[in-house]
Amino acid sequence: MKKALGGILGGWLVLSGWGGMAILSAAAQVDPLKQDIDNAIKDLASEKFMRSQEARTELVEIGSKAVPALVASLGDSKTSVQIRHAICEILARIRDGSKPAVNALIARLEDHEEYGTSVSSVAVAALAALGDDSAAPKITDLLKRSPGPVDTDKTLKYECIRALVILRHKPAAEVLRKGLEDKRTTALDDSDDYSHLIAAASAEALGKLRAGEAVDDLGKLLKEEIKDKFSDHTLGWHAAKALQRI
Repeated sequence: MKKALGGILGGWLVLSGWGGMAILSAAAQVDPLKQDIDNAIKDLASEKFMRSQEARTELVEIGSKAVPALVASLGDSKTSVQIRHAICEILARIRDGSKPAVNALIARLEDHEEYGTSVSSVAVAALAALGDDSAAPKITDLLKRSPGPVDTDKTLKYECIRALVILRHKPAAEVLRKGLEDKRTTALDDSDDYSHLIAAASAEALGKLRAGEAVDDLGKLLKEEIKDKFSDHTLGWHAAKALQRI
């Protein structure tokens, strides 16, 4: 009886040992970094503010190793607008200028869904941060299009102007000259005290591009008293500063 019981228990221990080894083997095959990246991407949509912010910080800290998963999620049709918006901002902070990252952001230029601001506007800002000149013609085309999304999305228009001057895209001068006529601001509501004036941003961009063809256009704005709330200077001041650069 004792021998039989001992044999059964011994067999159970052997089986248990093999099972434990199998479990340990499976656990060893899980890539903890991949797991952390996937979990952090999901947490970007958390209703708990601190959790979503911690997820952003973790992905930025992981850096380039997180980019393939971020790019895949950005291109997934099932990814929510909240997560797409956040991923564009995270890619801007990581500043990985690899082609997959640049191409994924260029693809979002036509993503006009909003989470506070449009996905397209944060995609443009991210492309400016990455500094890849290949994005400049696409951004210029987006700014030129009329009627187009920049007619209603003022933040997108401002980010396009800002990106083109960061990339120093000289062919954009023509469309930027038209921007001098736009006296709208990026304010989302009347309480926004740090909004940008589109015309002022255009003037600054033309100055940095040394756009000599815009001298007369800028000269006509020297007496303009409308203020850019962000800089707390008048449009005339911005025009004068641009002329000094040219």
